Amino acid sequence: MHEVTVLDGAEGHLQGLYNRFIALGEEHAFRFDQSVDEALSLLSWSPELSPRYRGRIRRMVLLEWGIGLFYAVEARRVIIVGAMDLRQDPTQIDRWLEQF
Repeated sequence: MHEVTVLDGAEGHLQGLYNRFIALGEEHAFRFDQSVDEALSLLSWSPELSPRYRGRIRRMVLLEWGIGLFYAVEARRVIIVGAMDLRQDPTQIDRWLEQF
């Protein structure tokens, strides 16, 4: 099992997404939160499950939400570097990921 670390920037992304879904109703936000928790648990057990997106960064897609979890695997850790809406311009995502 790998340790999962969510970087501050990714935490900010997740909080912004949660706020967007809570505006649609508590049930939406609760289900989104559950989806994220399940994805992080899955990544802790199978970190190489998702394909590489760019360089060492991988992307797990939360299909129901259209959200990508972007992460890197380092030894026994999974580092979440971003969580972004995949409907946005891909160059925005790429600009964020350039720092990793």
